Amino acid sequence: MNDLILLAALMEGPQHGYALKKLAGFMAGHGDMHNNLVYPLLRRFVENSWVTKRTTGGERGQKRDLYTLTSKGRLELLQRLSRFTEKEASSSNARRAKTFSPSAPAGSSGVRSASRR
Repeated sequence: MNDLILLAALMEGPQHGYALKKLAGFMAGHGDMHNNLVYPLLRRFVENSWVTKRTTGGERGQKRDLYTLTSKGRLELLQRLSRFTEKEASSSNARRAKTFSPSAPAGSSGVRSASRR
């Protein structure tokens, strides 16, 4: 479920890892997602070509990774959300992922992102 929440968080646009773990944690209904959860998932997303990673400069000269959802990643997210079962939908984390996900393709019952409401 955390992978869906993280992919849904990337629907808001490119995010640095730190901002992404804060947003995903908020979407999951708790504090920041832990680094040991976020960064292995992001590595897997990059390996699957669902996300691209680009290194950028920070305000104080440090290097920061910027993650962007690809069209393949968006498709994966929407396909997985469309296959939700009643059992998954009854879980609070699953319900949060569905609530915070973007509008699904026409004819489906996707829910808009909370920041766009």
